[in-house]
Amino acid sequence: MLQTLCLCGNTGITTRGLQTLSTLLQTPNFNLEKLNLSHNNFGDDGALIFANALANNCKLKTLWIWGIIMTAKGWLAFSNLLYANSSVNKTFLSNHTLQFIRNGQSEHPPDDVESFLTLNRGADKKQVAITKILKLHSEINMQPLFKGWLAFSHLLCETSSVNKTFLSNHTLRVIQECIVRGPEKPDDVKSFLTPNESDDKKQVAITKILKHHSEINMQPLFEWDFKAMPLVIGFFQRAAACPQTDQVDIKSRKLSAIYQFIRGMPSLYIDSRLNQELSEVRATVMELERKLQAMKQRERSIMRTLSK
Repeated sequence: MLQTLCLCGNTGITTRGLQTLSTLLQTPNFNLEKLNLSHNNFGDDGALIFANALANNCKLKTLWIWGIIMTAKGWLAFSNLLYANSSVNKTFLSNHTLQFIRNGQSEHPPDDVESFLTLNRGADKKQVAITKILKLHSEINMQPLFKGWLAFSHLLCETSSVNKTFLSNHTLRVIQECIVRGPEKPDDVKSFLTPNESDDKKQVAITKILKHHSEINMQPLFEWDFKAMPLVIGFFQRAAACPQTDQVDIKSRKLSAIYQFIRGMPSLYIDSRLNQELSEVRATVMELERKLQAMKQRERSIMRTLSK
């Protein structure tokens, strides 16, 4: 496996040759760690080619460019490679691997380039990226991060309707942040993740519905008349058994749902009550008739005994 390549004094290298080499440097399985290009004639243009190539390279650590004349333009290409500061994201995606640029004893890289090369010598590349971000961005725009948390909030509990809440994600339990000076995990996201720890996902859905829909609209169920009411009552009975709904007034919610049925279908309620009362009256009449028949039989039995 090639780790060191010396092309020192190879003045015949053309721009096309440099581009070919830069393509190799961008290949994922090209594990070159040290490259010596000293005493070549590529100057600022070559610096730009190699800087662009190293933007997609996380292996090369040392670059020798002794005897190569570069102006501020060439060094600017390496500056942008090591710490692109136009945005936090570009700084994060900068090169954190290149540690040394050797260009002779009397010609040192500019101070900014040297300082970031020194940072790159840290073993923890995530920490290197964090250090660069904090150094280059005194104020970080957190708005995109808040939008990101809002997306997670909608994923875990979409509250625009009961149905969407029921269909939300009830399996995601942990979101581990790795954010530099980012906003902490919002309380709503934490509150949605906590119920998801339960293995009973139906109970999780019930918990979210009750916590985020103080008034559940029963009107869509009216088309089933009162056939849906036992299902609704069963829903609240199951909700009462959920340990995470202890702070929700289940009883008042159940009464509210029943009231909506009665208010929404008063004629059906009255008919239902009258039919129930009629059934009770008929049952009472049948019971009385049964008792009357029993008493008449007893009367006939007594009369037969007395006639003897």
